[in-house]
Amino acid sequence: MSAGIGSPVGLYMDTQRVLVSGDYIETPTGRTYEIQTVRRQERGKHKGRAHIRAIVVASAPDGATVHPLVWYKR
Repeated sequence: MSAGIGSPVGLYMDTQRVLVSGDYIETPTGRTYEIQTVRRQERGKHKGRAHIRAIVVASAPDGATVHPLVWYKR
């Protein structure tokens, strides 16, 4: 079951992009998230991974910074 609009979610993203609060993440299906907080993993196997807390939104506003998210198998 997927979270509805306005629901808080947690995401992980392996990227070198600079993600900041107020940016948006969009999946290939059009699902959009507004970033609330970002923490970079400092050590371990997945060093550099972004741990993101976000809110599900209908769409990003015009002019917003939108980062693409591509899902991959675990």
